[in-house]
Amino acid sequence: MAGPAKVDLTGKVAFVAGVADSSGYGWAIARALASAGATIIHPPDGSKMVIEKVYPLDAVFDCPADVPAEIKDNKRYAGLDGYTIEEVAAAVKADYGKIDILVIPGYGGGMSSAKAQLELDGEVERTRQHHLSAGPLKSRAASAIGKEPGQKTFAEYAIDYSNANAPLAQDLYNDDVGNLGVVPLLGLGGRGLHAMGMALDSRRCPVA
Repeated sequence: MAGPAKVDLTGKVAFVAGVADSSGYGWAIARALASAGATIIHPPDGSKMVIEKVYPLDAVFDCPADVPAEIKDNKRYAGLDGYTIEEVAAAVKADYGKIDILVIPGYGGGMSSAKAQLELDGEVERTRQHHLSAGPLKSRAASAIGKEPGQKTFAEYAIDYSNANAPLAQDLYNDDVGNLGVVPLLGLGGRGLHAMGMALDSRRCPVA
């Protein structure tokens, strides 16, 4: 019997998009990938983790033609160039040829649309995709959702609900999800059996 698989991502390039701070899932996944030897590009933080390169990215805009004048003139974008998806993809291709791992962290209902598009793109490009539904985390970005004076934030309500109803009622930390995000890269997995149902009228699955 083979021993436990070791994660070695040496030589692999990981692009991590939209990391807001070091308390979220994206940063934790990037840190886990880096510890496995991957080259990390794009996180916007200057921590001790080795970051190969940082690219400005606003995923709202597909190409330069989509960027309105008020955005171009906004002081937040002053001095930035090439921050649309098309331009960043071209820059990464010029610098690295390709990426091996794409991490898109997100929080909130908008991720359902992003996941649906990723799944569609994956079918077209024949790429392997892994979507983690991690659960609520009180990151800085999540803490800004639904904050009312004297009331808990949306994330705090979600954490309370999860602790009261989840099968394993315990605190969730970003490193838990960061380490889990590396596991699918071992190339093992269950081949989608977790999502398979049995059709009782199927000729391939006779029922006694």
